[in-house]
This record gives sequence, C-alpha cells and structure tokens, in this order.
Amino acid sequence: MRVDVPSPIPICLLCLALAACGRPEASATGESAPTNGTRISLPGQWAVLGSWDTPPDSPDGQHVVYVNFPTPPRDRGVTDAELWLCRSDGTGHRKVADLLTQAHDGASQRFIANDRILYYTDGYTYIVDLDGNLLTRIEGQSKHDNTETYFLLRGGEGFPIRRSDFEGNTRDILQTADLAYWADALPGSDDPQEWVFRHIHIAPETENIAVQLDTGDQPWYLFTCRPDGNDLRYFGIKPMHVNWWDGDTLVGADNLIDDGHPNDWSIRRWDRDRNVIETLAGPGNHPTISPNRRWIVTDPPYGADPVTLIEYDLSRKTSRAIDSYGTDIVWGMKTHLNPAFSHNGRRLYWNRPSDNETMEVWYYRISED
Repeated sequence: MRVDVPSPIPICLLCLALAACGRPEASATGESAPTNGTRISLPGQWAVLGSWDTPPDSPDGQHVVYVNFPTPPRDRGVTDAELWLCRSDGTGHRKVADLLTQAHDGASQRFIANDRILYYTDGYTYIVDLDGNLLTRIEGQSKHDNTETYFLLRGGEGFPIRRSDFEGNTRDILQTADLAYWADALPGSDDPQEWVFRHIHIAPETENIAVQLDTGDQPWYLFTCRPDGNDLRYFGIKPMHVNWWDGDTLVGADNLIDDGHPNDWSIRRWDRDRNVIETLAGPGNHPTISPNRRWIVTDPPYGADPVTLIEYDLSRKTSRAIDSYGTDIVWGMKTHLNPAFSHNGRRLYWNRPSDNETMEVWYYRISED
C-alpha cells in the first residue's frame, strides 16, 4: 500500500519567505567573512564538522574536533581524510587519526567526554583518546548524540538499534522486526530484514529515542520509543532533519507532514503523535537549537539560491542572515552547512565555503543581550 505524499512548497515561495530575513552580510561567493565569524580549521584546508546539531567541542569547551581532507574532495564519494583536533582558540592543530569518509557529515565525529573522541569509518565506530590511541571499536555507526554514559548505534539492512557504553559493551534496544506491524502501510519492502534504521536521536532528560526508518523507498518514516524500546509510536513521514526539543516533543522543518499546517518548511514543534504544538520559526532545513532554547540557526530548504545561514531569535521573534554562499559546493556536493551550537551555547559552529571549491569550519559568538 502506498502512502500519499504531500507536494513540497514551490521554491519561489521559499525564496520570498527567506527574503524576509534580510540581506546577508557576506558575499555569495564567500570572498568576505561574516562580521563576527572566525575560522577554526586550518587556513586553505578542506575541512568539515560532523552532523548538524552535534556540538564539535568538548564538554568543557577546551577543544574542537573536525575532519580534514588532505586532497580536496570533488564529489560525494568516500575518500581519504584525517581526524584533527585543536584548541577552541584555534591553536594547537594536530592530526589524531587517518580515516575514509565523505564530505557529507564528515566522520560523525564528536566528543563523548573531555578526553574521548568518537568517530565512524569503514563500518565501525571508534573511540580514541586525544592522542589518537584506540580505546574501543564497535560495529555500526553512532551519528548524532549521546548521554554521559552511552550512545546508540545503527547499521545496514536489519541491523538493530544497539546501545553501547564508552567501553564498548553493547545490548540491542530495538529490532527492525519490532516495526513489522506497519509493513503494509509503508511503501518499499515489506520485509523488515531489508529495512534500515537511520538518524537516531536521544531526548534530553527522558532519553527517549527518535529514529527514522528507511524501507527502501523515499520518504523515510519517524518512530519514537522509550529508552528500553517500549511505548513504540509511529509519527508518520519524518520532518526534515527532526530532533528532540525536550524530553517528549520534537522539532524540525515541516516539509511533508500531514499535520493540518502548510508544508512550507517552517520550523515547528510536535508531540510524539504528530500534533503541532507551536510554530517556532520561519523556513529551515538543518536546524540547530541552542541549549537555552532561545536560538535556532539553520540553512535554507534544499534548492535555495543563495544558500543562507539564518539565525532566529525566538525570544524577540526576529531573524537575520549571517552569511550566504553559492549552491555548487553545498547542494551539488551535499556538503551542508551543518550548524551546531557549542555545549555551552555561546558559539555557533558551521561549515563555511571560503569559495566555490573549499569548505572550512567557522564559528561566531552568540549575543548574550
């Protein structure tokens, strides 16, 4: 049985909505820098963050981790890359590990403690210390977030959601077969062993799980459950780059959601049963949310030209364009801006095209007024 998918909003309407944010402070080619921005990666080197809304700094804010490409990638394929570490003031750059990855989302790299870095390459998640010494290796990929004691993994067809502590001790939380009840209602394969879990997020406070299900046909579908896999709920078509707002509600871009609201890519908040709680901000795509929930920073919907980094101030109900770029390196190579707040919320990190061929890691400081 095939589910009807709502039509996406025309890109012309998106451009009109984005125009309300004001003109960008930097050129579309990236020749001038945002007025309050600072490069953190090495000058002239091709470098990227991990996934969107994933802090690249250590919990104490002392270090930043990123992926550096010794040879600039020219397509979306896997290529030689390096895991690099530096101090948060941009000094002390050093290589931690060699790896293979794409420019898209880097190596899912992040700190899981002040002295431990997690990254993904060649089918395995690695945990190393700050000198690159291997502490453990676990099958599967942990892409987004973790608690203070564990993270969640996913893999290929039929691979479960697997929980691992920082020493590599694992146990399965949810099987694809646990979602078999919905097989006839979703497009794609009817065999749960051919399904793939994608984009797992852990909610703050409750540690509830949000996971997207790939049945072999677009779009993907969103499910949520408790930390032990119980209270499994079907949300429907997943909002674009959905994440948790708090322990029980979700946030993302409303692009294809059957929720009684326009599919205009507005940033909305829903409960676990797809009921809209509020519209938080205008159009977005990969939204990152500050820890105090005052700020949302996002790139625009797919296909927007130019590609503008947009900051929404939820307390003042205002927005502004931080920086703007051409489309080739962002949409063409699928190297997204991937904005992410620091752990303390005082910095916003993002992938910034320095020109139409080179991506760098930058940050700007968040206003505290």
